[in-house]
Amino acid sequence: GAPAAEMRYETDIQLNHKSYYSKNYPDYVFSNSSITNSTVDHTFLEGQLDSEGKTKIEYEIPSGIQSKGVIVGTAYVSVFDLTGRTVTRSTSFDVYPKDYFIGIKSTDYYYGVNQNINVNLVAVNQYDKQINNFAATAKLVRYEWQTVLKKDYNDRYYYASEEKEFNEWEKEVSINGPTRFNFMVSKSGKYQLQITKKGSSD
Repeated sequence: GAPAAEMRYETDIQLNHKSYYSKNYPDYVFSNSSITNSTVDHTFLEGQLDSEGKTKIEYEIPSGIQSKGVIVGTAYVSVFDLTGRTVTRSTSFDVYPKDYFIGIKSTDYYYGVNQNINVNLVAVNQYDKQINNFAATAKLVRYEWQTVLKKDYNDRYYYASEEKEFNEWEKEVSINGPTRFNFMVSKSGKYQLQITKKGSSD
């Protein structure tokens, strides 16, 4: 039909989180458990189309945004005709808060004390391409439940169980393609192996 000249439009831009999945390394887990997903409110924009029924919509990604994986943006655009009826279309785009993803591949979930634990590490960029000689830091964290004495609002004491976090060790590791990483533990319990980019906190 004729161009929707000078008609009003509204845009609703939404950002949502999804896990990063590697097609080249499907057996690896890339979720970043140390990061809390940022909450971003919807952004509403409105304006008027030009004489040819066209417009350009610009949207700036909020600075400092964080995600355990990838952020998926969706823009919903509604154009209003002269009677107030709308035609709505949408388009999606991906946002990468950082330019690398670290993956861990484990052969099991439970291991024995003083047993050699083997995991594989890999680093890829946002295009799912292997990053060579990626400088990383490996940290082993042990979680332990402890009973502590606490006081409530009425100044009464009670016992409660809290999970405490203990750093067992930190080691530097160079990830060059799929890289095997070995370690063992001498005490039973719940552990988490954390791999971060060297010099980064997440």
